[in-house]
Amino acid sequence: MRVPSYVNRYTIASALAGAAIGLFIFTIFPMCRGDNCSVQGWLSALSGWAAAAAALVTLNVLRKQVESQNKQIKFLMGENPPVAEHWRYGPFGVIIRLVNWNQTKFIINAIEIQAPERLLVHSVAPLPFERTHEKSLLQLGMDVDDDGTLSSPITIPGWEGRGAEPAEIFLEMPCGPGDGRSMEGDRRIATVLFKGHLSGPTREEITVAVDVPIDELVFV
Repeated sequence: MRVPSYVNRYTIASALAGAAIGLFIFTIFPMCRGDNCSVQGWLSALSGWAAAAAALVTLNVLRKQVESQNKQIKFLMGENPPVAEHWRYGPFGVIIRLVNWNQTKFIINAIEIQAPERLLVHSVAPLPFERTHEKSLLQLGMDVDDDGTLSSPITIPGWEGRGAEPAEIFLEMPCGPGDGRSMEGDRRIATVLFKGHLSGPTREEITVAVDVPIDELVFV
């Protein structure tokens, strides 16, 4: 079969370009200097650099493997932090699901909202899952000061691990703007911060955050 002429032209051009690049590196590259510079010496030096580069790549792969293993060990040991997610909009405001993946209790002392407008948490009602669809939950709520401090702490039990389900809690939070105006249809994002500490010996302070659209956060 006859090879098209343009293929031959591209092959020759590629070979010439490769030779030119190789000659440039051979004469310019700083690891080859002086009268003793030869192709053999250059290749020997290049192999050393290649071995060093391969070692760095290997070390990076090993580092990532160790980090992954450490994360798995921390997870199995119950040393991961709690997490929060935007569950749904309830009858009296947003419902946030909090899951404690740590072996110690997570004790929440305050709730803060970071948003383009000043938003206040009117009250917080801690609920088990089976009560998240009820219509009269406001009577269960606890007061929240203007600075976000709860009238009494909210405690989420620690995770026992080894196949057990992590402890979870649902918080219904009627919120509203500080000036009382309507914010219906406002799709800007607010970040809700749950501030507290773990109940271990160090009482490590921890903050769990979740993003919520303002019109789903505010109770209209």
